[in-house]
Amino acid sequence: MQLWYHGTTNDNANKIKEMGFIIDPNNYIFNTFGSGVYFTDDKQTAQTFGETIITTTINIKNPLTLTYLEFINLGIPYRKENHHVNITNWMKERGHYCLLIKKEEEQEQDILVVYDIKLINIIDIEYIEWEF
Repeated sequence: MQLWYHGTTNDNANKIKEMGFIIDPNNYIFNTFGSGVYFTDDKQTAQTFGETIITTTINIKNPLTLTYLEFINLGIPYRKENHHVNITNWMKERGHYCLLIKKEEEQEQDILVVYDIKLINIIDIEYIEWEF
């Protein structure tokens, strides 16, 4: 089974350890592909998002697999407000609970967005000590 990595802060990792992943539709920071939990298949890339790496397996159900350009050309109706929620609803209405954005030349790793937290299985939480 493939491993997927999620980089986050120590505080968020502690919350995830205690309560599991939570999808916050009000999180506007990383929502290019909708409201979900974002993973990468590259541990080093995950580390760029925080000092803690959460290693998981994902029960990938009916993923929509695209390149970034294919995603942009999907034609999901754009709504200025809550566009990330619109993307999530569009995906779920079509039975897709994961979106897999495949590597392209300028993209170094796969990106997996999970819209249903029940699909996520936490294997390990690694707190990285930064060396300066």
